[in-house]
Amino acid sequence: MEDIVLKARAREIRGKQVKALRREGRLPAIVYGRNIKPLPITLDIREASRILPTMTSSHLVVVDVDG
Repeated sequence: MEDIVLKARAREIRGKQVKALRREGRLPAIVYGRNIKPLPITLDIREASRILPTMTSSHLVVVDVDG
């Protein structure tokens, strides 16, 4: 099985201000995990809409945040 890599950027914009991100073609998201604090990120909407529908619940995803 090949690794699925999503390129992301950390974001400071929160709340209702994320509408501006969506207009720019960015998808706001949050990475949750065990032993890490929640990390707000943005994904490219085209890349995410191409990759995410092909995944199943058992796929592992690598999120590359700012390199």
